[in-house]
Amino acid sequence: MPKNNKEGFLENSGIQVLLITATSYAVAYIFEYAYLNHFNVSYKFIEVNVITLIVSIALLSYGFFMIDHIKVAMIEMTDGIKRESIKREMRRVVGMAIASVISALVYYGMGGHNWLTMAGIICLLLLTFEIDFIFNLIRYRNLDKALEKAQKSREEDLNKPYKTLAERNAYYIYLLTLVFAIALGTGKYFASSQNGLYVISAQNDSSRLLIKNYGERYILKDFNTVSRQFEDGFYIMEMNDTLELKKRVQIKE
Repeated sequence: MPKNNKEGFLENSGIQVLLITATSYAVAYIFEYAYLNHFNVSYKFIEVNVITLIVSIALLSYGFFMIDHIKVAMIEMTDGIKRESIKREMRRVVGMAIASVISALVYYGMGGHNWLTMAGIICLLLLTFEIDFIFNLIRYRNLDKALEKAQKSREEDLNKPYKTLAERNAYYIYLLTLVFAIALGTGKYFASSQNGLYVISAQNDSSRLLIKNYGERYILKDFNTVSRQFEDGFYIMEMNDTLELKKRVQIKE
């Protein structure tokens, strides 16, 4: 019979250091992706510099530190609950809440604006947590029978002699997914909250604005000051000299 390892693969300290470094780069990349995607700029021009990576590592380290403390507090809070089935239901509810937050952030980060659509996506996602009950309800066409079978299935999972790799590291999987979703939503919010952008050049009713710069590479986009809309397409400008920027254009009404 396989043994139930108490320490998950991701709980190794060396793996955690490597994971934080890799995750920090991924978080910085996802943030930049969401920012540029808001302006319809291709992800091919994303660059993650050293400063961005250091900031990302610092924020993630602090975030993981705080989340571990919250995890310990929740474990201590549930120690008084003797029935394992109640603890499992509490974890399931927390998992549903986290899944809802993740789906909302991803929908928003990818440019979604219809909140009814987002609510529908969240409802469909939450249904996956009750997949056993739904299948049993379709199969037996009896509510009491479906509830009984679903409860029996949960008890069998609870009494399994061992856990799979995914089950042992579910906490870290959820955490990483949540972190990536937050990075996506934050990048989108940061881009959409921009009120004024620097002007590189102006002609008639059009101003060429600085969207983002990565060292000597500048990403530009034309903005119509009459319609208050960005034009299609974007421009890449490479410059070795320092570019002095003074004038800003308000892109929000």
